[in-house]
Amino acid sequence: MRAYLSPKKQRFVDFIQTFTYTHGCPPTFAEIMDGLHIKSPGTVNWYVKELERAGVLERSKGYSGKRALIINPVIISDDITIPFFESSVAAGIPALADDHVAMRLNLNQHLVKNPTTTFSVRVKGDSMMDAAIYDGDLLIVDRSLAPKDSDIAICIVDGEFTVKRLQLQNGTVLLLPENPDYPPIVVDESNDFQIWGIVTYVIHQSR
Repeated sequence: MRAYLSPKKQRFVDFIQTFTYTHGCPPTFAEIMDGLHIKSPGTVNWYVKELERAGVLERSKGYSGKRALIINPVIISDDITIPFFESSVAAGIPALADDHVAMRLNLNQHLVKNPTTTFSVRVKGDSMMDAAIYDGDLLIVDRSLAPKDSDIAICIVDGEFTVKRLQLQNGTVLLLPENPDYPPIVVDESNDFQIWGIVTYVIHQSR
């Protein structure tokens, strides 16, 4: 099973996967530095070594005579299926479930529409609790979706990741918490800001 990655390491892997999908080949160190605004090749090398240890990346010998190191993302697929009952579960009057399983459900097919641009991240904190997003929940995030007003998004503000509801109106950006104990975040030209992906599913335990 794929190792859990910190948001920064996931960002590194996401860039490589997106670049490879777009250009048909993995990026060089220089292209990674340019795409992720990393100043030192030593920092890139550190990420590579860490992700190699986690089994997420592997190195290749290069292509087209380029001296720069090329890295290839290792795509790890754990296709786990679970039984799917044909009858719906009644939320009002109890009803008997079917005795047979109609099919087996592959959660990857239902939760991930764009595999090359989708990742998951765990929530820390309670700023989105009124949107039923709780501390410890898993978010499924798609980076290929264009942000829209009222979307819940993973954003980077001055180097820090956060999950908030977007308010995109009149050329301004507000990041709205879903908890009255937290103030909105007003994004202006002084902020280093990026919308990293749109939350498509929220997974949390019921017990």
